Amino acid sequence: MKSSLVYRFSGVVRSIIQLLILGFVMTVLAHGGEPVREIRHSPDKKYLVAWFDQDVGEPLRDMRSVVLCASDDSAPLFSFVSNPRYTDAAWNASSNLCIIADAPDNGGPVIWLLRMNEKGDWQPEVLDPFASLSKEFYDIPDRASLFRPSLLKIEWLSETKVRFRGYCNLGTYFMTVDTTMPGKAAEVEKLSDKLLRE
Repeated sequence: MKSSLVYRFSGVVRSIIQLLILGFVMTVLAHGGEPVREIRHSPDKKYLVAWFDQDVGEPLRDMRSVVLCASDDSAPLFSFVSNPRYTDAAWNASSNLCIIADAPDNGGPVIWLLRMNEKGDWQPEVLDPFASLSKEFYDIPDRASLFRPSLLKIEWLSETKVRFRGYCNLGTYFMTVDTTMPGKAAEVEKLSDKLLRE
């Protein structure tokens, strides 16, 4: 009984968030402009990823909503709410794969791979290109700090390979992920021992 109520409550909360996002995106698509920070259209112009900030009042204050929707329909196909810090999105050339990076300063990035399936639905997967670097960092004896990864850039090298440029406690790196094997560790190339932030 209790788990059933919790499930229903979480469904209501999800529905409220989706309605808020839907209403806001409809307004933005109808009128254009503020307060959307960024929009990333797919190459075929059929889809877009948008993010925007809202002050939702105390105690939460500023929140960032991120949404994937069709260009001609503002109903969210994928969405989440985060903090208004670094966000980025990049599409592959065929518009059937999209990377969305949500990288709050204090906890490291969450990187979503959104994949369109045969039915035209978008399936989310979480990628961790920093996984092997995190293991390397925590294998250091007597480490005195927490692993702090941060993302600088996303670029598609091909239809299925995506490269991230990022830095962590160990330096600055390229990390390349083959999206046909999302569970496989990223190929890592060290660029510098410095924490380059450009």
